[in-house]
Order: sequence, then structure tokens, then C-alpha cells
Amino acid sequence: MSKNLAFRWHSRAGQGAITAASALAGILGEKGKFVQSFPEFGAEKRGAPVTVFNRISDQSIKNVSHPAELDTIILLDTTLVSSCEITLEEVLEGLKPDGNFLVNTSQKSLKIADNLKNIFTIDASKIAVEEIGRDIPNVPILGALVKISELSDLKEFLPRLEAYLSHSLPEKIVAGNLKAFERGFNKVK
Repeated sequence: MSKNLAFRWHSRAGQGAITAASALAGILGEKGKFVQSFPEFGAEKRGAPVTVFNRISDQSIKNVSHPAELDTIILLDTTLVSSCEITLEEVLEGLKPDGNFLVNTSQKSLKIADNLKNIFTIDASKIAVEEIGRDIPNVPILGALVKISELSDLKEFLPRLEAYLSHSLPEKIVAGNLKAFERGFNKVK
């Protein structure tokens, strides 16, 4: 893993981006990394656009502003762009030339822009519905993010995720989320 990584998540309220970003920070923080996770949203309700940021570093993080240069941008809901709530240019703003764009979509491949080299897709919504019975795609896409960013291996991350989720979710939902994470980790393209 690089010394300093910055991620930005785009989703709708209720899709779990804040929870996933917080889980990522908490788990990597336990592993000795310096981490930040913070959302940006108004007083909206479920379904409104939400932006969440992560920073991960081997050294103390002193900057508390939004990251200007991003290693990965995660789009949990493509309807944010197709409904014109946010433009694709705004979604991709700040992505490093060699950065990753991770998209929750059922499409096998995406052609977004000529200058984008690293586009990864995963049908996180389908995985979430199959594993937990609801379209909350945060955990499968977290699995994909951990894999493409080389943040951890599966065997090391899964028990930590289980411990994190067990604090607030019933055992059955935790088990489904662990399966969803593993599928996201293994199926990202």
C-alpha cells in the first residue's frame, strides 16, 4: 500500500457509504494506519446525495480538509449522474491520472472517458440483494475497494470486518455481509 491514500465515495443516503468508509477507517486504524473518515451532506433524508472521504496513511494526518487529489473514487449509484444530480466531471474531479474509478453497475465494462485508465466495476447491488436481502451495496463495494487498492488480504480483513459489524448488526446480517464482502473482493473487474 502507498504511504498516503485518499478516497471519495458518492452515494445516496441509505446505501451505506458512511458506514463502509467508517468501517474501513476503523479496521485499518486497528492495523496501525493513520486514518480519517468524514461525510459531507446536508439535512436531507434517505435517497439524497452523500459524499464521504477517507484518508489512509503510514504517518500522522494533519490535513482535515477535503482531499484534492484522489487515488480512488467510488460511485455507489449511477443514477446520481444519470439524473443530473451531479455531473460525471464533478464525480471524477481530483482523480489522479493513475487513479481508480470503482463503479457499482451491472454493466460488464464501462467507457467513461478516454483519459481514464483504471475503471473497475462490480454489481454490488445484486450481491447485496442476494446476500442480505436489501439493495445496500456498501459492503460488496468495500470488498472491491480493499482488493483494487491492495489494502489488505481477504483472510486478514474478514475477521476484523466481522468484529466491526457485530457491534451493531444481528448475526444473520453480519454473516450475509461477510459473504457480500468476499464476493465483492473476488468479483471486481
